[in-house]
Amino acid sequence: MMRFLFFDLGHVLVHFSHERGCHQLAALSGRQASEVRHTVFDSQLQIELESGRISPAEFCADINRQLQVELTDEAIVDALSDIFWTRREMVSLV
Repeated sequence: MMRFLFFDLGHVLVHFSHERGCHQLAALSGRQASEVRHTVFDSQLQIELESGRISPAEFCADINRQLQVELTDEAIVDALSDIFWTRREMVSLV
């Protein structure tokens, strides 16, 4: 008897796009999406956060400093986190 089933989330149950997050943060900050991408991903800042080497507050402070803006931590996190949407064709399978 099956008790549970594992699913891969990214691009299996949901689509995601880091570019979407970059565009959303760019719109909030008045910067170009390419600047946001460089600040968050090309610089490895996201990896530093995900690996626990910096805190979420440090992550947001670095983004504000590098983009020369003063956004709230909540605004930054919301913009960079709203990157998922459902793969409708997978709903019936689940």
